[in-house]
Amino acid sequence: KIGAMTIHGTGQGLLLDQQPQLALTLDASHPSFVEFIQSTGSSWPAGSVDPGPISLSARISHAGDVTSTEDLKLSIGQEFLSGNVTLNKAGNKPSISAKLYDVALAFDRLFPMDPTQQFFSLEKNSLHDSEMSDVESIWSDKPYNWSALIEWNGDVIVSGSRLNMRGI
Repeated sequence: KIGAMTIHGTGQGLLLDQQPQLALTLDASHPSFVEFIQSTGSSWPAGSVDPGPISLSARISHAGDVTSTEDLKLSIGQEFLSGNVTLNKAGNKPSISAKLYDVALAFDRLFPMDPTQQFFSLEKNSLHDSEMSDVESIWSDKPYNWSALIEWNGDVIVSGSRLNMRGI
């Protein structure tokens, strides 16, 4: 137990041919998303609602250059997702493959904007001190530079009942 977070893991770790091997079943929970965020040193906007308790379960394995998370189940209050994720660092480019299903997430509830903070408006290409209502949306349909991903290969599938992000 770490503070209000409870973590329970069972499994084994081995060193075979100088390569670490790991097989772990993990269950973690915390009674309050806001308290968890604040325990990391991050702030939470005053007046924003706590999304609720956190619950995480997964089977994690690692062998050679491959780390996998299977049977992943994450819930934060009424927000949730399930899935499998694999990171492979072998070859010229690392790759990530993921199948996230049963997704029902509203990112605005998990990462609310503090209306007193400055924010960058893609539409107006500038910083604003005023409230978000002064700008129709913080999102833009202008092209985004994804060049940082050139170093990665990926195959990610997301499906579910809802995936909400500011302005989308």
